[in-house]
Amino acid sequence: MVMFLRNKRAGLAVLVVVISLAVVLAGCNGRTARLRPGGPFGLYPAPDPATVEVVMPSRVSGGSAVRVLEERGNWVRIRQNKTEGWIPKWYVLADDKPVVEATMNWLAVADNTQGFLYPDGPQVVDLDRGRLVKTLWEWNEWVNVRIIAYNVPAVQSAWVRRKLLTGSSQVEPTEGFLKKGTEVWYNQFADPNNVMMIVQGPGGSELTAFPMAVRVIGHADEDQEPIIRVSGAGGWSGWTLKKNLVFMEPDAGQ
Repeated sequence: MVMFLRNKRAGLAVLVVVISLAVVLAGCNGRTARLRPGGPFGLYPAPDPATVEVVMPSRVSGGSAVRVLEERGNWVRIRQNKTEGWIPKWYVLADDKPVVEATMNWLAVADNTQGFLYPDGPQVVDLDRGRLVKTLWEWNEWVNVRIIAYNVPAVQSAWVRRKLLTGSSQVEPTEGFLKKGTEVWYNQFADPNNVMMIVQGPGGSELTAFPMAVRVIGHADEDQEPIIRVSGAGGWSGWTLKKNLVFMEPDAGQ
């Protein structure tokens, strides 16, 4: 009888340990949730708006199931297959309003504003009038945009209100693209009709070796054709004809 009671107690103890371990493991695995349709959405290394400057965040597919491993404020740590990281809680489905692919492409910022981590979320970047952005996703009156980054780390995407974006015909963009083979000079020139277009300083004109994003940092309105000074990644700058600046990203071969 005594032996029976000892064995029974031992069995109960083992059962308690197994149940406790199962509870712990269930807590570690987290709950299942579904992301908003759309995406892919970026995952970040920490629950901090500053981490949106990471060069290339991991991404997860929108509309798919994920495991929520941890919640911290307005952030959740999730896992999808072998991909794991932090994402704003807003991206975990809370309503039936989908994030849909944007119908427009490159637009200009109509007035000085801010970019947000998610709609009505924390501000992550200042956007001046004339900045050129590529629309990616839409949700209600908000648009998720890609921001031209010249040096990294930098914020490369954010949410802005749709009413603050407009076409390049309404607001003159302060940045754009030069196609491959665009002629540029490292000193201001005076005669746009001259093939070499050199007035002073060393060297002659050069051709861009690949399409490049640039911002306008100066103007030199000549009698016959406007000239602009532009800068790009790594602190590069040069002069070119204003007409060479385009507001749609060229293909890699252009």
